[in-house]
Amino acid sequence: MLGVAVVAAIVLWPSRRTTETPHPGTTPRAKHAAEGPIPLPSPAPEMGRSAVAPPTLLDLVRLYLADRRVGVSPGGRDADLVCTLPPGRSLFRLNSELSAAMKNWGGQVASGEDVALPARQGGCDIVVTRGAERRRIRLVEGKAPAGSDDPPRVAIVIVGIGSQPRDLVERFLRLPATVTPAILPASTRSRWALGRCAELGRPPLLDLSGSAAASPIEGTQGIVGVAYFMAPQVDENLRTLGPMLDRLASRGLYCVVSRGADGSIVPAEAARRGVRCLTADQVIDDELNANPATMAKKLHEACDLAVSSGSAIVVAQARPSTLRFLESAGDSLARWGCRAVPLGDLLR
Repeated sequence: MLGVAVVAAIVLWPSRRTTETPHPGTTPRAKHAAEGPIPLPSPAPEMGRSAVAPPTLLDLVRLYLADRRVGVSPGGRDADLVCTLPPGRSLFRLNSELSAAMKNWGGQVASGEDVALPARQGGCDIVVTRGAERRRIRLVEGKAPAGSDDPPRVAIVIVGIGSQPRDLVERFLRLPATVTPAILPASTRSRWALGRCAELGRPPLLDLSGSAAASPIEGTQGIVGVAYFMAPQVDENLRTLGPMLDRLASRGLYCVVSRGADGSIVPAEAARRGVRCLTADQVIDDELNANPATMAKKLHEACDLAVSSGSAIVVAQARPSTLRFLESAGDSLARWGCRAVPLGDLLR
């Protein structure tokens, strides 16, 4: 009886997924894509009638795609499953992710058996196999609702501004007004950068990623909030985090934080103290020498996330390579079906 109870607890206990956006300098994990394939559950031990049947190949595909916010419905004569992507989601990318997942489950997407759908439908049929199981999956590109004039929103935050040469700081501050600058309070050009933000009409954040000290907030005027990209431990940092959040609450400022492995204590503590809090989704230049192709890919991933959830927050670091990429990115967000907005707009 004890064995039966343990198996039942394992089967019925709800799974918990966590997503994580680490401090800039580490590899972020996009919520909808980079969590990796869903592992194949192990079959339950043979226990007579109470044994749990392992999931079928179709079950695994259905769960995997639903987990990525892809609409899933039963197929008909031509396909076993019909999956409708949200508008703007990359069909090629989803196909690649599903191929990786199939390898993890001991199967594959059958090479050379994908069939393009007519242009009026948009999409393709693919065949997935595992052992003797063989299923046809129809991937259909989603269409934006008729009359929709409010595309998904993406906000970009540049952290670490202030320690660079003055001409470089000036170029960061002259990026499109939808890009939100975060100024390092103790940097060599922090006062000058804050003054230039005021002259240019660009409300900045204070970048407190290195410390939760409340003192820089007290003497800094013109800021609208703070960037705090750390995942503090309750016992270690709550003593400094609490006063920082209290200062933000007293001045009506907000904060944007990373998504720690445990969800981070900051959003919960901020809500308890009456501070509005946003959580970043993607870091586009976590590698020291991130190239334009890598940054473009990660920015596109953020757009995919915004399409499925309504908005996304992108973090970039004040590096020359990142500056060159953002200056040349132009209307990339619009081409990917999204609208660039200042970070504060996501509070509304």
